[in-house]
Amino acid sequence: MNKNAPNLLKLLQSEPFRFFFPLALIYGSIGVMKWPMMFWIENSSYPGQNHAFLMTEGFLGGFIVGFALTAIPRLMDSRSNRIGILVLMAITYIAMNVTLSHGPVRTGNQLFLLLMLLLSAQLYLHFRDRKCLPPPGFILVLPAILCAISGAILSLMEWEPDSSAFLIQIRPLLLYQAWPLLPFLGVCPFFLPKFIQEPGFHDLPDCLHPTPEWMQRAKRACILALGILGSMVAEAFDFNRCGLLLRGLLISWYLSKELPPSLLFFRGNILVKCISLCLWALPSAYFLGALLPEYRIAWVHWSLVGGLSALTLTVATRVILGHSGNIGLLQKKTVWFAVMIALIWVGMVSRVSGDIWPKIMKSHYIYAAICWIAAILIWVIKILPKVMVVEEDETK
Repeated sequence: MNKNAPNLLKLLQSEPFRFFFPLALIYGSIGVMKWPMMFWIENSSYPGQNHAFLMTEGFLGGFIVGFALTAIPRLMDSRSNRIGILVLMAITYIAMNVTLSHGPVRTGNQLFLLLMLLLSAQLYLHFRDRKCLPPPGFILVLPAILCAISGAILSLMEWEPDSSAFLIQIRPLLLYQAWPLLPFLGVCPFFLPKFIQEPGFHDLPDCLHPTPEWMQRAKRACILALGILGSMVAEAFDFNRCGLLLRGLLISWYLSKELPPSLLFFRGNILVKCISLCLWALPSAYFLGALLPEYRIAWVHWSLVGGLSALTLTVATRVILGHSGNIGLLQKKTVWFAVMIALIWVGMVSRVSGDIWPKIMKSHYIYAAICWIAAILIWVIKILPKVMVVEEDETK
């Protein structure tokens, strides 16, 4: 293993996940602890908005940015990230999360908007300089960024009593759901099959111009994006059951078309079974929401915690092990991974039950935070130390 690390700045320029992943964990943990701190400290302010923005913009946002700026330049064989833009992104990301942790969410969202504009500029330069196309599902990063920008702008608006109910309803849907959901759905057909050592349907030969198969899968991704946004428009117009049911059906359809059956139907080792469980958390949350729409905020946590946060750590595990030359660890005992996922799910069920039964909300919010932090500590112990071990990913 080559442990003669290159210049740190150049390393972070080519593999920004080494910077963004650890910080995302820190700010995610701060966001999770907002609720217990409210219950433990007298005269604490209500942390709802700070918590939501820290988790979607800080925790999930940090993983999305770190992964995108590491994978996309490699997959498109473009130049390294522009160091000036990357430094600005790093400063903006830290300032955003510090503000969201302790200050006004309005300023935090202004910084998030700037972060998204800088990310757009970085990705545009990669696309301009590309020597090949990215995997077809990666085009979902574009509507995700547009949703993030739109949601951030709406969050900056001053709402009056007679403001548009539609705009008030659509803002959290774009920012808390579309922004983290679309990138993951775009990445998973390319990345998750690596856990079963199978070529994914999106792992296509390099091409500068779209092939028929690339176009077919890209069109399917576009249909998914348009359908999900349409379902959110329906929900914002108070057609809750219709919007939630449509979203669940679209996600189920896309996963069934783009992922190998073994990843969807619990065929494989304990790691694969955990991935299957977390994948089905995504559509099932919306089916439960359609069944009981009065608790749809609870079911959103079913999707975000049991689905997206668990799968985000799964993908991050593969990224870190691949880039550190430790990919073989995924074929060894992974009981720790199952324990981590189990803790995340126990925390998720506790969080959801606290929303459904208000009498137990206080204790169950605390249990949920403790379980999530315990899961993160397992990941930190098993995976995070390898974040600065350097070796090219030979499995790319």
